Amino acid sequence: MDEKSMPKRNMIQTPDGQIEYRELGEGKPLLLLHGLPQSSRQYARHMWRVAKDRRVIAMTMMGCGQSARPPKPYTDLNQYAQTVLWLIDELGIDKADIFSTHTGSAVSVAFAALHSNRINKLIVQEPFNYAAIDGGRDRLFNAHRYYPVKNDGSHLMEIWQKSGGTDPEADLNRVMEKVIDHLILDSREDVEEIYGDFGWEGAAPFCMLKYDFFEEIKKITVPTLIVHGSGSFLAAQHDDYVNGIPNAEGIRPESPSLLNLDKNPEQWAEIINNYLD
Repeated sequence: MDEKSMPKRNMIQTPDGQIEYRELGEGKPLLLLHGLPQSSRQYARHMWRVAKDRRVIAMTMMGCGQSARPPKPYTDLNQYAQTVLWLIDELGIDKADIFSTHTGSAVSVAFAALHSNRINKLIVQEPFNYAAIDGGRDRLFNAHRYYPVKNDGSHLMEIWQKSGGTDPEADLNRVMEKVIDHLILDSREDVEEIYGDFGWEGAAPFCMLKYDFFEEIKKITVPTLIVHGSGSFLAAQHDDYVNGIPNAEGIRPESPSLLNLDKNPEQWAEIINNYLD
């Protein structure tokens, strides 16, 4: 696959609204699940790296990017798992490999616990059970919160900084994409009573706090790779996931903190290609 190859963007219709996805290549299906507050655009410029002999599909979670906000806000992680099922059913996919990262990892775990029969191999990057630690909700809130609109526009600078815009080595075009995805989610409209100051970005984190990860992962029956960066603070639970999933193994690639696709796409592709091939 040529490195200039860019995926096509499409939509499917579901009972809860449209789901956006990007697709590149042909062959064995590989589904990519993104982290928050991003969308499938997170993978767009790097899908070619894993698309040789593969049909690579990057899904945008409900409420993110151009995927619809569900008409009734989700309160259960299994509702997000249902959207994954809707997507692969609509695309005519019987079984797929899955790569997931951050919030997407939580969704992939819920999907695998319910539908291991629809997965060949599963890669779960930077998973973490925030409900299992003191202050877990506060950690999630610091990462996924609503930024109130301010007359002077200073909330935009806060989001720019959060998205890495002040990093001297930042790809500013990529930062702008992150800011746009963040602004799509930056709302409390109709959900303040449910998600509070999390806003819409907190929909999936709200569900994560209610999900019993260490009990549910026992139901996953497919070969699974658990991945945490060598410097990731989330790796405190690395062994809990590796030992909790019946057919799992784990790796700790070199990284100063959490693994980051934008900073090391070659490493990202190597993890996927090595495990799936």
